Amino acid sequence: MKHSGIEWIGDIPSNWEIKRFKYLVSEISSGDSLTNEMLSDDDTLYPVFGGGKQIGYYEKSNVTSSNILIGRVGVNCGCITKLTGKAWATDSALIVNSNDITNYLYYLLLTTNLNNLSDANAQPIITASKVLNTKIPFCIDIQEQRSIAAFLDTQCSKIDNIITELEQQIEILKQYKTSLITETVTKGLNKNAPMRNSGIDWIGKIPAHWENKPTKYILESNQETLKESTKADYTFKYNDIGSVDFDKGIINYEEMSFENSPSRARRIVKKGIQLYQQFVHI
Repeated sequence: MKHSGIEWIGDIPSNWEIKRFKYLVSEISSGDSLTNEMLSDDDTLYPVFGGGKQIGYYEKSNVTSSNILIGRVGVNCGCITKLTGKAWATDSALIVNSNDITNYLYYLLLTTNLNNLSDANAQPIITASKVLNTKIPFCIDIQEQRSIAAFLDTQCSKIDNIITELEQQIEILKQYKTSLITETVTKGLNKNAPMRNSGIDWIGKIPAHWENKPTKYILESNQETLKESTKADYTFKYNDIGSVDFDKGIINYEEMSFENSPSRARRIVKKGIQLYQQFVHI
């Protein structure tokens, strides 16, 4: 082994080299523009990839051979997808063609955090030049490359199958959890209690001694907000609509100052308050 000279990699086999990405690819290019009106739900058409993720189907293809797609723009910036058939890549993705080493290079790229290459803008973006200048460890023996890629194809396929099975089990448990909650809060714990029709289709029958009430008589909406006179350097934790999860609660927040916050970041949330996907800060 020898030291690679790259901290996150550490040691590599002594006969391997550190190469910039641009010396390993045959071609790297952006996709084409594609409007939402051009997308179809017909799964007999070619898959469409934007930002590295599949977003629909379209009747044409602009990727016709084995390629790697790298998400170039947006939330999936840096996402890596391997294609082996015809597809359409939008201009929010980079199309990488590496001929014989595409499969091996795909696994190499999975070890890099390309998202760190994105510009710090409101809309993250990765340029082709930054990807091309990324350094990666490279096995120079073509047969060893094929062996590595074949081994990972087999093992990763097994792991993916296990992940799929677990995700299916998790989905079943989520559905059971939801049904258990719904059944309990609309029927109560006493299975022998007299019942009556609630008059609400999705609820059906409820215990005879229960009442129907509009939520406005039960809940209060917190209306406390930051005033425009708030000091510019006042900092807070900001939660947007995508940061509130039904099962996990708050899954992410962003530290920001008042002067750099969006106009919607005004609602104040205090400990114990339930969040219902509003634009809030704590």
